[in-house]
Amino acid sequence: MRNFDHPYLIRFPKGEVDMVATHSLETLEVGKWEYVIENNQSIVTVITYDNKVELAKNLIEEKQLPVSLINARFIKPIDYEMLNHLVSKNQYLLIYETDMLTGGLGSLISQYYHQNHHYVEMNCMGLDDSYVPHGKINELLKLKKLDKDSLYLKIKEILDEKGKN
Repeated sequence: MRNFDHPYLIRFPKGEVDMVATHSLETLEVGKWEYVIENNQSIVTVITYDNKVELAKNLIEEKQLPVSLINARFIKPIDYEMLNHLVSKNQYLLIYETDMLTGGLGSLISQYYHQNHHYVEMNCMGLDDSYVPHGKINELLKLKKLDKDSLYLKIKEILDEKGKN
């Protein structure tokens, strides 16, 4: 990133982060998302960010799910070009986040589609407005149905509903 004329916020997830060897010196275009898995046969696209990208990727590959995966590596500015592309592909969107639903990525995407009169089927997984007790991250994700198993069940439910499983 070579654009130093505005402030930036970098979010570091809590908990453990797996070391991933990377040899890329690519310049990231601010506001651009990336396909991690682009399955031309998919009718479902999971959109997520941070360490959940690797979790979702492993799940999709392990279970051989006919699903695409997008890394929303920038939440603001949002990638409107990618959102418009998804409209043209008629994708069912599953927004997977472990942050608050209200004001989160899913609500930003929903607001964009509404304001631009696009009908897109979507579902958001995230934290509702309730108290989250203190505890280990994995236990809390399971409690709030945001763990890997819950993500799998939600994807499977959508695929079954759409007749693709």
